[in-house]
Amino acid sequence: MQHEEAQRAVALSPLDAFFGVLFRPTETFGQWKDEVPLAAALGWLAFLAGNLAFVVAPAGIAGLLFTWLVVVSCLMFFWLLLAALVFVVGSFFGGRGGIFGVLGAVAYAFLPLILLAPISAWWLAEGNSGAVGAAILSVLLWWGHALTAAVRGSMQLSGGQAALTLMGAELAVVGIPALGSVLSVLALLLFVM
Repeated sequence: MQHEEAQRAVALSPLDAFFGVLFRPTETFGQWKDEVPLAAALGWLAFLAGNLAFVVAPAGIAGLLFTWLVVVSCLMFFWLLLAALVFVVGSFFGGRGGIFGVLGAVAYAFLPLILLAPISAWWLAEGNSGAVGAAILSVLLWWGHALTAAVRGSMQLSGGQAALTLMGAELAVVGIPALGSVLSVLALLLFVM
C-alpha cells in the first residue's frame, strides 16, 4: 500500500513545475507520470506565446495583440500535432500513457523556449553574432532534452524509446506532406496522360 502511494504522481505548484521542468526535467516528468496538470501547462504555453510575441510584434497594442494571436495559434497547432504524433508513435513503442498526460507533458516541455525571448532581444540589440547563435542552439538542445524527458515520463518509456518516438514524430511531420505531394503529382500525371 505504501509502495503504491510512493509511485503516485506528485502534485507540484505551477512555479515548482516551471523550475522543475527547466532544471530537473527527467525527475519532474518522472514524478507526474500520467497526471500532468493540463490547465497549468496551457497557461504556461500562453505565457510563452506572449513573451515570443512581445519580441517580434510591431509597435502598438494592436500589433502586439495581433502578433500574440498569431503566435498562440501557431504554437497551439504545433503543440497539438506534436503531442498527437508522440502519442501514436509512443504507443507503437509500447508506451502506456494517456493522451491528456502526453498533451500536458509536451506543453510543459516547451518551457525552455521561453529563453528565446531575451535571446531575440539580445540579437536585435547586438546583431547577428556567434554568441547569439550558440545561445539559440543551447536553448534548442535544452528543449530537445525536455521533450525527451516529457515523452519518457508521460508515456513511461525508456530514454532510447522516447528519443525514437520523437524522431518518428518528426519523420511523420516531414514524411506525410512529402508523401502527399508525391501522390498529388502522380495523380496529376495520370489525369493528364
